[in-house]
Amino acid sequence: MKTFDELCKLSKDLYFEPFVIKEFITTEEHDFCLKTFDESVQFDPATHGKAIRKDSQMHTDFGPSRFKDIFLPKLDSIFETKSTCVGSNFTQWNSPVPIHTDGYQLPYVSVGETEQNEEILGFAVIVPLRTDTGKGNPTTVMFNQTLYGGGGNFGGPAHPKDSEKITDLGLIEQYTNKAFDKTDPDYHYIDHLSDEKLHGFSIDTVFNWNMRDAIVWHRSQFHCSSKFVGFNNKTHLVFLCNFKMDET
Repeated sequence: MKTFDELCKLSKDLYFEPFVIKEFITTEEHDFCLKTFDESVQFDPATHGKAIRKDSQMHTDFGPSRFKDIFLPKLDSIFETKSTCVGSNFTQWNSPVPIHTDGYQLPYVSVGETEQNEEILGFAVIVPLRTDTGKGNPTTVMFNQTLYGGGGNFGGPAHPKDSEKITDLGLIEQYTNKAFDKTDPDYHYIDHLSDEKLHGFSIDTVFNWNMRDAIVWHRSQFHCSSKFVGFNNKTHLVFLCNFKMDET
């Protein structure tokens, strides 16, 4: 059995830069996702002031077969090594999500001694679906900083039950420990965040939310939402993927 530090090292070895897959889903599949979201029951344990979540259950034996038929082959096509989908849900964000990672957490619960600790932390895949107004330009802002290990956040948990507020800044790789450079041309996307929350961070990439595309990043990479302009909420589908040790 690998130690947690060993699993983090293996995860770090898998890191690659975030990227976009154009037209990851078809128009028909996009409409099916929206219909599924609208008809699904709100998942109360993962719903809070910032977000409404509806669990797709695609990664379980109870998930809709058509959902699996659409997305499991697509997820397999992204990576050279076969991945395991350990979580999938629809999220409607009602306000911008703060800076955080998608680290070693099971969906909505604390990790503890779980079999997910036998897996190598992989990637998050989100599929933008809509804004409430059909307008605006939502983006996901990726930072150069990473935290290999448990999920971490600044300014309040993205996932209240499983994301820990970061106290040891020395664990964050490429943390600058300097004020954010407000001359960065992309600063306007995140100027709603306080100087305290931005301290030590620098922007890597900003991804526009083009509906039907997919955005892929390592779950250890810090990211956040840009401010909301022209819309009040946005909805996406997210998949959390890991890798089995004997398949890497």
